[in-house]
This record gives sequence, structure tokens and C-alpha cells, in this order.
Amino acid sequence: MKNRSLGVVRRIIGCAVLLAAITLAADIARGASPSLSLQTTGGTPTNIASVSQGTSVVSLNLLLNSGGVTTDGLQLHFVTSPAGVLPFGGTPLSILNTPFTSSDVQSSPTAGAIAQNSAAGKTALFKFSANDYPAVNGPIATYQFNPSSLSAGVYTITPVGEAFSSSALNGSTNTFATPASFTLTVLTPEPATAWLALGVVAVLVLRRPLTFSPVSVR
Repeated sequence: MKNRSLGVVRRIIGCAVLLAAITLAADIARGASPSLSLQTTGGTPTNIASVSQGTSVVSLNLLLNSGGVTTDGLQLHFVTSPAGVLPFGGTPLSILNTPFTSSDVQSSPTAGAIAQNSAAGKTALFKFSANDYPAVNGPIATYQFNPSSLSAGVYTITPVGEAFSSSALNGSTNTFATPASFTLTVLTPEPATAWLALGVVAVLVLRRPLTFSPVSVR
């Protein structure tokens, strides 16, 4: 009787493993690789932003789409175009607890480090406790960049996935969907200053009292 019960349990476990494998295969067949993207924080999220030259803080949310599978780990870095010009801000990484928590952070960018493929700019998140987090599709962290040293122009910031782990994968994968780039435009402040000065002059002219010189008739 005991052996028969054990056999039933083994068959149930085998069916569960097979079902998980079939589900994962279906996700892979649909091209459900994990993907990363950046969006603005607050208001209506977008993947473009404009700032004035000299701006010292730009905060962006990192979005993770786990492809419909559970997750317990993620490693990534950022690349920019032009390369090697954008440093992280004073608070490079803030975890949003959706689902990763601060205790899951194994490595993170350091303040002032250049956003590029280096140890000082990498993020590694890993859940040491049992069981994966559920499937994720949304913002998981906020990154702070400091564009104050950038010249006026257009820059792109791209999150590049290095590894994604899940019990559904029986390990990890380094295959990610093509990442979406964030476009940051740095504007020179002169035009704005010139328009402001012109507006002040216009207000002063309009507020100036009108005077009329008497006309003598001879």
C-alpha cells in the first residue's frame, strides 16, 4: 500500500514537472524572452524626455517583462550613445519592491560612475529565499542619472540584460528581447533665457504710461 501511494505521488510530481516544461516551451515558442526598458517617473510614462543643459538629476524607472515566467534573479548594465559620457546620480538605484526588495540587491551602480558595461555600473538582483517571485511586467526600480556635464544634443540610454534566472528555466538565460532605448535631449538654455528677457521687455513696454506732447497752433 505504501509503495502504491509513493508511486502515485511520483506520477503527480512527474505530471507537474511536465506541465511546467510545456508551459515554458509555449512561452518560448511565443518569443516570450525577458525584456527591459526605461520610462520617465511620474505623470504619463514615456521613453523620451528633454532637460535644460546643467540639469543634475534625471530619474527613470526600469521596467522588466519576465515573459510570463516567475523570476528570482536579474543582472544588467546600461549603455549610452554617445558612449561613456553619462554618470549615475547621487542615488543611483532605488528598489521599488515590485517584486525585488533592497535585500535582493547583490551589486548596484555607484554614485558618479559612468553608465557602461563595468563593475561600477552593473546591477545584480537575486532572491535567496525559497520560491520565485511571480511573473513580472512593470517597473521594478528607479535609476538616477546626472546629465549636468553633457553638451546640448541627443543621447540614448539602453538597459542591457546579462542574465535572468527562474526556477521555470531550471537555471538562467542570457537571451533577452531587443531592449528599448530611452532618448534624452539636452537643450541649451540660451533660447529660453532670450525668450524670457524679451517677455520682460514686452511687459515693461505695455505697462509704460502713454504721454502726449501738447501741439501748439500758430
